Amino acid sequence: MKKIVVISIFVLLTLSLFAGVSSISVPLDSDAYRIIETAELKGIIPSQPDVKPYTYDKVKGLLEEIYTSSKTTEGEKKVIDSLISSFERTLGVGEDASFSNLLKNGYFSGPEVDGATLLAGAKFTTQETIGLGEEKAFDSRNKVTAYIRGELFGALSFYMDFGVCLDKIDHRAFLITDFTHECEGFYMSLLGSQSDITESPFTAFGDGFAMNPEIATSLWNNALSIRFGSVKRDWGPGLNNLGLSESARTFDGFEMTLNPSSWISISVLTGSLGKSYLPMKGEALPVGDSELHANAYDNNFSIQRVEIEPFSGFKASIYESVVWRKRFELAYLNPLCIYMFAQNYIGDFDNVLAGVDFSYTWNGIGRFYAAMALDEFNSLNGGKVISCARNIIALQAGMEVAVPFGAFGKLTLQGTYIPPFFGSHYTYRGSENPWGSTSMATSYVNKGKNLSYPLYPDSVELLMGYGTNLGSGITLGIEIKDQIRSAQYSTTEYGTTLHDIMNYWQQLYGEGFSYVDKDFLSYIWNNILSIRADVMKEFSEFPISLNCGVQCIVDTRRSYSFNDSVKWYRNYEMVDDGSVLDGNGTPTYTENCMKYNPGNGTVMSDDWNTTLKFAVSIGLSLYY
Repeated sequence: MKKIVVISIFVLLTLSLFAGVSSISVPLDSDAYRIIETAELKGIIPSQPDVKPYTYDKVKGLLEEIYTSSKTTEGEKKVIDSLISSFERTLGVGEDASFSNLLKNGYFSGPEVDGATLLAGAKFTTQETIGLGEEKAFDSRNKVTAYIRGELFGALSFYMDFGVCLDKIDHRAFLITDFTHECEGFYMSLLGSQSDITESPFTAFGDGFAMNPEIATSLWNNALSIRFGSVKRDWGPGLNNLGLSESARTFDGFEMTLNPSSWISISVLTGSLGKSYLPMKGEALPVGDSELHANAYDNNFSIQRVEIEPFSGFKASIYESVVWRKRFELAYLNPLCIYMFAQNYIGDFDNVLAGVDFSYTWNGIGRFYAAMALDEFNSLNGGKVISCARNIIALQAGMEVAVPFGAFGKLTLQGTYIPPFFGSHYTYRGSENPWGSTSMATSYVNKGKNLSYPLYPDSVELLMGYGTNLGSGITLGIEIKDQIRSAQYSTTEYGTTLHDIMNYWQQLYGEGFSYVDKDFLSYIWNNILSIRADVMKEFSEFPISLNCGVQCIVDTRRSYSFNDSVKWYRNYEMVDDGSVLDGNGTPTYTENCMKYNPGNGTVMSDDWNTTLKFAVSIGLSLYY
């Protein structure tokens, strides 16, 4: 009887805590997702859609179900209680949020009027990272964010923020595939800095802006969720995925998820992509326009995904996505349209990608998943489906296991293969662009970062990740990555990147020219082993969290060169003024040409070099 009373009180409290914020998304870095995923593995709740983020209302319902389960331990219930308390503090619900509580909570709110509520507040974050190795590195991120949050008539939730960043960027303090920043657009020197803040590493602090607005609603008992905003998204199984990854930079988009039944989920999204203005010294340039007014990468992005669960535990999904020039185009806005067919009848200007993934959850044991994404497919030759260079197929597989250490401990083992040319695309010259007079490029990038898995093309990554809650507001995360890179099709010292494209001339891209088959193992030139551990402590008495992390990166490389007998240059923009190649294979006008490598001109050396780098980070969040 006592348990029933306690459970009833808890449910009533959580209902009040979440009142008025049902449709706003829960950020992907919340512990709620690990708790939900671990509960799925333990058979406490059924499998959930792989399209994230979820709304607060959905998370609330799942946490209630987990809390009331007989499989949930007392320690795990305490973690849920703490998480609910964190939500309460962050969202300003469940207690008096008047101006007198501004110092305690970081926000204040007015009274509810005609079903409308409004809350205003601010928060502060800082993260300092020091890299120690052959080169010393120092990266400092500092941000103050003011925001308003509210709900209109119990139907429409909204969040608007304005963040001011004061950063000293240094990519050398990170594993390069993990490096990112929050500043939208370019850094400025409004504070009077006369130093260079246009290339990483910065020589001084630069200031910039960040924002993540969101308007959302849920209808018919959450059967239909609609969101318009700029938030982190994760569309697929595993730690990042081949479609739209958590690691991708945010972009403004309109999305809908329809759950007409418990066994099917349909999601669509269309958004406006941004550009990158931050080259990295000593690294391959990020893909995108490096100049403020350039617009080769002036693109939109659309994706649609269908998930079905024909029987308990087994889930299958299929999706399509397309990067397309910003223009008025109805084809990619129609959720019932097949993107590949639309691309064809529009004129084959856009870059379409398609994928499938599967997962099976064995209650009490774990989840097994596999995924495949196709960027280009040209040969059905049985022995060359994977090895054919023009069959651009990314692969991923992994497993997740609930570990009885701490609360909601989860272990992930995952392998990912990103083939050469995956996500890249040739550039149309200005005269070929029917929507403007400038060149047009449609690689799968947003603000210089991959939209899909954060790995260079022609690479394999083996990953192990573990996360758990140790009680008292302490969470632990461990991640080990081994990234193996090939240089078979590379044209630069940085290995194969999204700048390396499969040329589209008929004699190079069609059957008249044959790129040699993939031979990944024969051209390995780089192996990076990264070991990272992070600890975070949240305090219940005051809205502050502390985090610290340590990382060791072992980078082993060998040199390689190109065979001089191979002509490396081909015309890029197909100019009509005769500026193509001279008799020696050298471009007459370099700016109109680019290198290509058909895969048979790379010569590997036996000289290996290993560097060791450590990174230490510490951070604080106030009114998180």
